[in-house]
Amino acid sequence: MGMVVQILCIVMMVWYLIPVFTAHVLNSGNVCGILLFMLIYSYARHFHQVNRFLILKHAKLGMLVLALSLVICVMLTSSALAIAQTSKRPGQEGTVVVLGCKVGSQLAQSRIDTAVAYMKYHPEAYVVVTGGTGRDEYMSEAEYMRRQMVYEGVDSAHIVMEQEARNTYENMKNTSILLGEKNLNEHIIIVSNDFHLYRSDYYAKKNHLTYDNLAAPTPWYLLPTYFTREMIAVLHIWLS
Repeated sequence: MGMVVQILCIVMMVWYLIPVFTAHVLNSGNVCGILLFMLIYSYARHFHQVNRFLILKHAKLGMLVLALSLVICVMLTSSALAIAQTSKRPGQEGTVVVLGCKVGSQLAQSRIDTAVAYMKYHPEAYVVVTGGTGRDEYMSEAEYMRRQMVYEGVDSAHIVMEQEARNTYENMKNTSILLGEKNLNEHIIIVSNDFHLYRSDYYAKKNHLTYDNLAAPTPWYLLPTYFTREMIAVLHIWLS
């Protein structure tokens, strides 16, 4: 059993490393993921010695490890809740809201493609693209998404930009204001990647929005990194 766990840990560490070399993605998700599986690997390899050390010699440290394990379980639960959102489809038409993502990234393109596919079947709908300009971005996320969507055939007259938001909370808050200012349908269709939908749900409810979700797929090699990063963000919400 220990050998199986060690092999799985090595596979996961490699999986977390793939985005670094293929998409130049290095964030809290893959850093924490690699560290976590390094610890599990070490535990599996030295199972009996570690148990004796934690239980017999350093009980307080053992309790800390137990607490950390519970935190990990909570994080896994948040991940499961996010996955549960991906099966839900829009129950009624509304204003499409595409949440911002790093300019030029594969995740941003995934959200754009998902929104464009929806708009092809609902050309009368309006779409809000939301996201400001990050420190390493050459234009706002909203402007980038608007250009890509127009290039892919969406009527520019049906695109509304929100270029101030710096995070998911501001995406939702600023969008809720825009809906009233632009007299748009107040029922929204939230477009974001599958891993992000639990948190976007949370902030949509905070801003008293009525909504449906439309999940944009995440490339397989980015899944562990971004789900782990999202777990950390959700944990921060729960503790705040």
